[in-house]
Amino acid sequence: MTNHTVPNRRFHVFHRVVVIVTLVLVLGALPRAVFAEAATNISAMKIGIIILSDQASRGEREDACGPLLRRLVSEAGWEAAEVLVIPDERERLQGLLVDAADRMLLDCVITSGGTGLSPRDVTPEATAAVIEKEVPGIAEMLRFAGYGKKPSAVLSRGKAGVRGRCLIVNLPGSPRAVAEGWVLLREILPHAVEVLQGRARECAQIRGRDDPSPPRI
Repeated sequence: MTNHTVPNRRFHVFHRVVVIVTLVLVLGALPRAVFAEAATNISAMKIGIIILSDQASRGEREDACGPLLRRLVSEAGWEAAEVLVIPDERERLQGLLVDAADRMLLDCVITSGGTGLSPRDVTPEATAAVIEKEVPGIAEMLRFAGYGKKPSAVLSRGKAGVRGRCLIVNLPGSPRAVAEGWVLLREILPHAVEVLQGRARECAQIRGRDDPSPPRI
């Protein structure tokens, strides 16, 4: 009689090895899949752009900041959902910011212009009237970075804050200031949007299985 005990044992051992390897591969791929999904969602970030300029809104001069911001947002892989050029009017800006956050559900709105000391510069006041939480570190970072190149950058009164799940950031009204500010914003926007959308906690929990370091706040 032929003895099948050894082949059967080998088959069972091989089957267990296959099951274990499959589980390891599936469980190991789970965090990567979740992070990949988060990255895909962030890559679809929608950003509104509002330019504040009396002259540009009347067609008396060409606006350079709007096209620049649109290009920078596009190059980062995000969508410039809307680009508006409006006069320096507080109530109108407030209405647009509320609409962008509450109805359009944009991830971020970047304004440019109206942050200085002239009587018509009302962007910070309009922003402060609609945000629910101020994020002073962003405005401080932008002023500090600008000061190293141009001391008068400290005269900018721009604010940053949150309304609902939308981050609102004021930039000055010059193309140079917009380009310099964008270099900083580009680095923090993905994480800020993750936090606002409530996804940063989930990523931190998954990372905690393999990484004991605390999540970034």
